[in-house]
Amino acid sequence: MKRIVLAAMLAVLTAVPAGVVAQDKKPDFSGKWTLDESKSNAGPGGGAGRAGRAGRGGGALAALAGTNGPVLISQTDTEITIGAITYKLNGTTPQGPRGGAESKTHWDGAALVIETTISARGTTATTKEVRKLSDDGKEMTVETTISAPRGNVTTKRVFTKA
Repeated sequence: MKRIVLAAMLAVLTAVPAGVVAQDKKPDFSGKWTLDESKSNAGPGGGAGRAGRAGRGGGALAALAGTNGPVLISQTDTEITIGAITYKLNGTTPQGPRGGAESKTHWDGAALVIETTISARGTTATTKEVRKLSDDGKEMTVETTISAPRGNVTTKRVFTKA
C-alpha cells in the first residue's frame, strides 16, 4: 500500500513542474496596436477617445491612459516599453518623467497590471491598468481605472495587432 501511495505522489510531483512552467509563461505584448473603437468604451460620460483626450498635453495622465493608437510596445523578460515609457517587470518603481508619477508593474496570472500614483498641485490620483491578450494574441484589452478626488472613471479599450 505504501508503494502505491508513494508512486501516486511521485507521479503528481513530476507532473507539477511542467504545469507550473506552462503557467509561468507570460504573454508578449510586443507589436503595433490600433484602437478598435467599436469594442471600446470610456465609461460614464465619454466616448472611446476620452482617456486619450484627457492627457494629450503630455502630462502624467497621458502616460497612464496611453494613446488611442497606434501604440508601439516592446517587451523583454525584464521590462516593457509602451509608447515612450519603460516599466520594469520586477515590481520596482520608476519615477515619471516629471517626477510626479510612480508606477509599480506586476503580473496577475497572464494579465499585466500597472498601478500608478500621480501627485500634482496637492492632489493625488491613482490608476490601475490591466492588460490582457486574447487567446490568439491578436487583440489586447486594456482596462484602466482612474481614482481621483472627483471620483472614479473606468475605461476599456480594445486594440488589434497590426
